[in-house]
Amino acid sequence: MKMTGLVLTNFYMVYRSMIIYTVGAIVTGAVLFIYIGDEKFFGVDAEFFVPRIIFLLSILPAFEVLKVAAKSGYDKYVLTFPVRRGTIVKSQYIFLAYITVAGIMVALGALYLFSLLSWISLDIFLYQEVISMFTIFILTGSVTFPLIYLFGATKSDIFVLLTFFGSYYVAGLISKAMQYIASLMDIDLHNFNVFIGFSVIFVLIGMLIYILSYYFSVTINNKKEF
Repeated sequence: MKMTGLVLTNFYMVYRSMIIYTVGAIVTGAVLFIYIGDEKFFGVDAEFFVPRIIFLLSILPAFEVLKVAAKSGYDKYVLTFPVRRGTIVKSQYIFLAYITVAGIMVALGALYLFSLLSWISLDIFLYQEVISMFTIFILTGSVTFPLIYLFGATKSDIFVLLTFFGSYYVAGLISKAMQYIASLMDIDLHNFNVFIGFSVIFVLIGMLIYILSYYFSVTINNKKEF
C-alpha cells in the first residue's frame, strides 16, 4: 500500500504535464511527418526519427516528478513518512517504468493513426521499435536518476536529453555487438525465434543496468542530507 501511495502521488504531481506532453508529442510527430515526408532528416528516415521524438516527449514527465518534488518541498516532506528512502527511490523507478510503457502505447497508437492517413507503414514498428525504444528509455532512466539525485533536479531536462542520446548510442553498440556475436556463431537473425531470443537478451541487459542504477541511486540518496 505504501508503494502504491507513493507511485500515485508521483502521478498526481505531474498528470497535467503528462497530458500536455502527450498531446505535444502527437502534434510534433504529425508536423514532423508532414515536414519531412518520405525524405531524410539529417540522414535519417522519418519513420525512424519521429517515433523516438514522440517517445522522448512522452516520458519527460517521469523525470519532471523530481523537479516538482524539489520545488514544492515534497522531497523533504516525504522523508517524514514511515517509509525507507530506498522505497521512495523505488517508487520513482517504478513510475518511470509505467510511464515508459504508457509512452510506447501512445506512440504506437499515434503511429497507427498516422499510417491510416498517410504513406507511413507500421511494419517496422510492431516489434523491433518497441524493444529498442523500451531499452533506450530504461538506459536513459538508469543514468538520469543517479545524476538528478547527485546534482539536483534543476538540470533534469539537460540530463534527460544528454542521457537519451547517449543511451541511443549505447543501445546501438549493444545491438551491433549482438549482431557480431551472431555472425561469429553463424546464427541467422532473420529467423523469428532467434530474433525473439536476442531481443529478450537485449531487454534483460537494459533491465540489469536499471536495477544496478536503482541501488546506486539509493546509495546516493541515503548519503544526502536534507
